[in-house]
Amino acid sequence: MKRNFFFLSGAVLGLVLSLGMLYTASTVRAVGTGSNIVSATQCTQRADGVLIRKYGRQYLLKDGCRNAGHGMRDYTLTCAGQNYRVRWESCDAGVQEPVAPPQSDTDPVLSLSKRSEVITVGDAFEYPIATARDREDGNLTRSIRRSGNVNPNRPGRYVVTYRVTDSDRNTVSQTFTLTVNAAQPVNTPPVLTLSKYNTTLTLDGVYVPPRVSAIDAEDGNITNRVVRGGQTPVEDEIGLFASGTYVETYTVTDSDGSRVSRRHTINVVPPADCGENGFFHNNAALGDHCHCDAGFLPHPDELMCITAQDFVRLHS
Repeated sequence: MKRNFFFLSGAVLGLVLSLGMLYTASTVRAVGTGSNIVSATQCTQRADGVLIRKYGRQYLLKDGCRNAGHGMRDYTLTCAGQNYRVRWESCDAGVQEPVAPPQSDTDPVLSLSKRSEVITVGDAFEYPIATARDREDGNLTRSIRRSGNVNPNRPGRYVVTYRVTDSDRNTVSQTFTLTVNAAQPVNTPPVLTLSKYNTTLTLDGVYVPPRVSAIDAEDGNITNRVVRGGQTPVEDEIGLFASGTYVETYTVTDSDGSRVSRRHTINVVPPADCGENGFFHNNAALGDHCHCDAGFLPHPDELMCITAQDFVRLHS
């Protein structure tokens, strides 16, 4: 903050004192001793005089002997509230030269707790904390003015300006920038449903795959995107399945890349009684085996009876 100090002596001080008479409640005596109250907007008492503010400027008035247009007088200056009192008496000392005042060349210091922030629509938001101090005026936080508004519920870039001005009309400013981003849509994974998740099948049975449905909250019906993988039982040359456990996988992916899978397990088992053309038998020597009717032979790998033609076809 730059302050302009003026040293008043001789005719200049006389002019100021004469101007001050416009505001005095007492009469100035032309000679000898006397006193007067001079108006000012601010007065600070110093050991060697007073520092006053008048007409928007500061003046350093010092005690001592000088000629202010009325002959040599010894002046004593004291603050009287925001005004100041001038007392004088005759003296023979020479004019006292003014002493240079302390230099002041600082603007107010304006601080923000944050200069920028990035949020998403709907997030909580608070303006930064602003403080201001001035070397001459002290705490100026209450004098801070804010311009510009933000809307945390609308995407965009917002700039808010903070300004403060001290008593010498020195103004400083700081800006705060808020960036509000649009909220990203929440993707819901598709719902994949199978009509059955486990199937038991005999060697000579008929395999019927499960019915499949895939629904996505954003994409709608995406059943046509379902992909089947894994193991599926396959019939051999005579139309029989190999016994064992098979696992199929059904997978679907929506347009946002969310993938869902379901498993279908198939257990293929031999007939419990070797089918309609034989009966099951177990003994220590042969173990589990089938006794087949005339015209039928035991399957080489499964507990069931097959025709002679199928038997030949398996071994051809």
